[in-house]
Amino acid sequence: MIRIDVLDASPVFLIGLTMATTGTNIRVVGTRCSLDAPPHPLADLFVVDLAGLPRAATHEHIAQLVRLSPVLILAADPADPDVADVCRAGCAFASKHADPADLVKAMNAVVAGHPIAFPASLPAVRSPTVGGVPASLSEREEQVLQHVARGLTHSQIATRLGLTRHTVDTYVKRIRAKLQIGNKAELTRVAVFRRLDQPALARSRD
Repeated sequence: MIRIDVLDASPVFLIGLTMATTGTNIRVVGTRCSLDAPPHPLADLFVVDLAGLPRAATHEHIAQLVRLSPVLILAADPADPDVADVCRAGCAFASKHADPADLVKAMNAVVAGHPIAFPASLPAVRSPTVGGVPASLSEREEQVLQHVARGLTHSQIATRLGLTRHTVDTYVKRIRAKLQIGNKAELTRVAVFRRLDQPALARSRD
């Protein structure tokens, strides 16, 4: 049995998660709607939803939690910079929109210390490499990739960056060739992990 403590600003979500784990090996031993309530001392895993919580205080709270037990972060947008920040602190990430069964699998994997696959976890995957070195993109290619990850169309990206649609199409083709990836889902995944690995990436210029 895995005991979890859940911190979420939405009481409705807390109830839903408790119901979703009923009949599984997950037992909710503590639920909190604010940082004022203390975490459960016997929790094997802390589950924290970033939405609706004060940013600075939440990050400090999470830094304290990771010293006690593993932490699984929930968020609707994996491209949220806050997700990258807390994952660097040693947390795992799961989409708040994941199926209950997938969340249960993610919780088990985190407690067991196993990596879990995207979209359940960010830390489990790293950027594609070429010869063992993270694939290098130009600054403009990085910008286009991040906009693709946020769901913008090529036309919208062109407007945002002051480019033509044809130029954006060309950038996307170059990105896919460099990173050896194909569809938009793969582009999104890679964009998230490149953000996590950003300090290690040596950018070139256009």
